[in-house]
Amino acid sequence: MFSKFLERTNLAAAVLPVITVGTATVNGIAIDRNGYISAGLAYIAGINPSVPTGFTVALKIQHSALSGSGYVDFITSIPTFGTAADLSAASVAKYFDIDLTGAKQFVRVVATLTFTGGASPSAIWAAELVLGDKNVEPAGNSVVYLAD
Repeated sequence: MFSKFLERTNLAAAVLPVITVGTATVNGIAIDRNGYISAGLAYIAGINPSVPTGFTVALKIQHSALSGSGYVDFITSIPTFGTAADLSAASVAKYFDIDLTGAKQFVRVVATLTFTGGASPSAIWAAELVLGDKNVEPAGNSVVYLAD
């Protein structure tokens, strides 16, 4: 059962840890979702060095037939979240289930962070996709690590 889970999932770093200063939009890296029909999207932020008076994060998923260009919006209905209190906490973690049915081969996460107030507001954050529901069996060359 455990090995079947590993055969049908794959973790992908959507946005590597980054410090975003001021309001900005960050395009994540291209992720090849070939064979996967769903994903879990995780947004993680650490303690913020300069807490603003307001803060929101808007996430969306874009897709393309090519890894480097041609991205268009695929899912824009992910709820916007965030408060200034989130940034002063030890950490912020949000998780969303994503249906990739009908998406082209490559997907990426796009995050728009909006700050209000504060002196040089910024956020330290990352996003991950856990691809799931692989519709084909692996070639048999994967390694499963077990407890010692």
